[in-house]
Amino acid sequence: MPPSIRRTVLTLVTVGFVAVSGCLGGLPPGTPTTTTDDMPAYGTEFVSVERLDNQNRYTEWPNDEAAVFADLSNSRQRVFRDALENGTVEFSPSDPNPFSSHNKERPKVVRYDGTWYYVRVAVV
Repeated sequence: MPPSIRRTVLTLVTVGFVAVSGCLGGLPPGTPTTTTDDMPAYGTEFVSVERLDNQNRYTEWPNDEAAVFADLSNSRQRVFRDALENGTVEFSPSDPNPFSSHNKERPKVVRYDGTWYYVRVAVV
């Protein structure tokens, strides 16, 4: 077999082997895997509230993401008021945050004293 053909065949075999082993190989034997149902603690969370300039914007969120202040849990009411009065409320990764960014059911907009507010959660 001529050297150029032999080199081409070897290259194709090598590329094919790498492609197949990469697709079918998965994890090497003995590599531990970890699964958890708990959400990981990514960092400090900051909750703030911002008055919606256009009070009709609350309709942009689904009904399950808009809430009236009186319907919030006591802990959410406390955090909302603190954020409104102080600008932000800080939660370390180990602190329970009633507006946690991991909680997909948390309200995104809240009506308080006749005004709609956006509840922002930043993770740092």
